[in-house]
Amino acid sequence: MTITLNGNYSEAAAEQIKEIMQGESFYNFNIEYSNFAGNCNIIVSTNRPKTTKKELTDMFYFVAMNKVAKTV
Repeated sequence: MTITLNGNYSEAAAEQIKEIMQGESFYNFNIEYSNFAGNCNIIVSTNRPKTTKKELTDMFYFVAMNKVAKTV
């Protein structure tokens, strides 16, 4: 399953997200980004069987928010 997060992130921000989230959770996130004219979309994928787009999106944001909460 693959999802695209259309956020128009900078390349530096996209690279940081990739470094922080790569391989996280039991979903074993694979993080990539595409750069178009300086605006990057984050591409999140997993090989976990029978994962829906909603499940992958929810888990990605859940893990990301937990990482933010740990730094505050």
